Amino acid sequence: MSRRALALHKASLVNLAPETARGHVRDVKRFLEWCPRRLDRVRRRNVEAYLVAMGDSGVSARTQRSTLQRLRRFFRLMVAEGRLRTDPTEGITIQVGQRAPRRLLSRAEVGRLLEAASRSSKREPVALRNRALLELLYGLGLRRKELVEIRLGDLDLKHGVLLVRRAKRGESRVLPLHKATLDHVRAYLEKGRPALRCESDRLFVSVHSSGLHTCTVGQIVRKVARLAGVEGCHPHAFRRALATHLIEEGVNLRAVQLLLGHADLKATQLYLSVDRRALRKVVGLLETRPR
Repeated sequence: MSRRALALHKASLVNLAPETARGHVRDVKRFLEWCPRRLDRVRRRNVEAYLVAMGDSGVSARTQRSTLQRLRRFFRLMVAEGRLRTDPTEGITIQVGQRAPRRLLSRAEVGRLLEAASRSSKREPVALRNRALLELLYGLGLRRKELVEIRLGDLDLKHGVLLVRRAKRGESRVLPLHKATLDHVRAYLEKGRPALRCESDRLFVSVHSSGLHTCTVGQIVRKVARLAGVEGCHPHAFRRALATHLIEEGVNLRAVQLLLGHADLKATQLYLSVDRRALRKVVGLLETRPR
């Protein structure tokens, strides 16, 4: 039904400039790929959850409002064509300059997500990959781009450290892995990745023998979240959860900034002021989480 609905929507945009029309179709397609429900079962709460996820990923309120307008045009067309009874965007508003509410994962939810990742596929190699992937998303608060850019040579299993390559305006950094994450990464490397038979030097690979794309990471997280019964979860939610949980433990804010590779640090001295042993102690605090 979604494919036919997209074709109908595309045909309704003939009077728009080609680039604008492509933007409309792209935004609607992204939402339909994100939402696990059938088109005729999409409700207002699903659209709101999507907009919150956009905000959590750093998307501006202005872009969120533009996306909402495009979704509204699509759903109103579906109602006019008799494909839907009601418009799920009805009553939703976004004010430019207003910060959207952010989804914060609790420690219990993180535990459920990690556990669900281990049973997220009937194929053991894929399940091992998904668990290792979520371990790094939470254990080091990696961005999706940082995650997919990890090469095999960036891992030092002997010393338990990982080179995280620069993303956005941050800096490349070498970070320690706590034991739980290290164990799951090692299991994936020993029992999972070889079975996927990929010649790429990327750490995380797909069943199609290629490195993972950032969009695939989002799909994996959404699948695991559905399995764990956690709504509104996306890759960046792990990063925010890590930062919040560490700060709740009383970890120095500068140490958290260094761990996450934030560009907020004004001078190189701030990076150098945090000892590597202190960083290892920081990630060690996560040992108490559910395994």
